[in-house]
Formats: sequence, C-alpha cells, structure tokens
Amino acid sequence: MKALKILLIFVLMVFSLNSVIAVHEDFRIDSVEVNGIAANGVNPIYVERGTVVPVEVEFTGTGKVAYDTRLRVYLGGYEFGDVEAKSNIFQVLPNVKDSKTLRLNIPYDLEASDEYTLNVEMYDDDNSVKR
Repeated sequence: MKALKILLIFVLMVFSLNSVIAVHEDFRIDSVEVNGIAANGVNPIYVERGTVVPVEVEFTGTGKVAYDTRLRVYLGGYEFGDVEAKSNIFQVLPNVKDSKTLRLNIPYDLEASDEYTLNVEMYDDDNSVKR
C-alpha cells in the first residue's frame, strides 16, 4: 500500500511538471532600447528630466496569433505618481518579429541622484511577459 502511495505521488508530480512545462507564451520580448541605447539591465541609461524618451521594444510571436495585445513601459520608484506609456491594441503574428516605440514623459521632479527601474510589460487576455 505504501508503494502505491509513493507511485501515485510520483505520477501526480510528473503530471504537474508536464503542465508547468506545457505553459508557453504567444510572444516574447527580444530587446528594449531607450534613446537608441540597449537596455540590458546592467549599465544605467541616463536621460534628461523633462524630456520625452523613446522606448523601442522588439518582440516575436512564438505561438498562435495574439489578439488585443498591448505594451506598457513604466518607471518604478517614482514617488509622485505614475510615469508610464501604453501602446494601442495590436496583433502579434506567429514567427513574426516586430517592434513598437512608446514615448515616456520624464517628469522634471525626478530626483537626479536616484536610479529608477524601467519595466516593460507585454500582455493580452491570456499571456503576460515582463522584462
């Protein structure tokens, strides 16, 4: 009986693992550029306060057609509100590489000595990927 319980637990673990492995997204974010500079998460990118900064996001469709997809870029850590830009709704086609450029308004009152994190999110009603 104990061997049957162990076997049952093992089978449940394998099914759980398969369901985790089977989860996939219909798109992926390939790269992000801020003012033409690759945002690699290692080196800081400096921008001027009070400017509009272009953020280009390259992505690839990896599954079925993703309808009603949006991109959102936002700064983390700004204390006086939200610094974000969102795209209009678009479609992501399978195996097609594409890009969108969003314009992020940088407030005048950002603390110049602080570092802020740029978050990039691509999502539809079924999937969400962040970078």
